[in-house]
Amino acid sequence: MWLFTQELTRRLGGTGVSSSALHPGVVASDIWRRVPRLVRPLITARMLTTEQGAVTSVYCATSAAVADPGGGYYDACAVVAPNPAATPELAERLWQRSATWTGVG
Repeated sequence: MWLFTQELTRRLGGTGVSSSALHPGVVASDIWRRVPRLVRPLITARMLTTEQGAVTSVYCATSAAVADPGGGYYDACAVVAPNPAATPELAERLWQRSATWTGVG
């Protein structure tokens, strides 16, 4: 996700549009509905509520600090350093391959 965000940010440079990636955390959402009812509380007990899981998304969508310069990866409303392997060259390769795979370019 971060690689795509980095390349999108580069391509949108100077347009006034920004892009960010985020991890909402491990959320006890409805995705766990197929887990048996007796086991579900044990699995979801230490997870975030859906409201707590939305905090970073809302922060990224509304904070001016996130918009400038854009391209960051956020966890718990804070920028997280990317993996050193996530280079701009790799981001561009992912973009090109994604365009090919989807028939866009």
